[in-house]
Amino acid sequence: MWHDNPKAQESYDNLKGSIRNLYPEGLSEQGADEATRNFIGFGKLILEIKKDQLRKEAEKESGQD
Repeated sequence: MWHDNPKAQESYDNLKGSIRNLYPEGLSEQGADEATRNFIGFGKLILEIKKDQLRKEAEKESGQD
């Protein structure tokens, strides 16, 4: 998935391993990859929301000058 970036691949694999550890009954390779991608997508969404909130706060503050 991240073969062109070894550091990113290592991070992805570590996250995937952590997610697999949450399932003592086992998790398929496909299931682990899907859960990892979903988790990354969720994190990106949270960051986008926070960025938008900060932008709105900055706009509000700059309008109060």
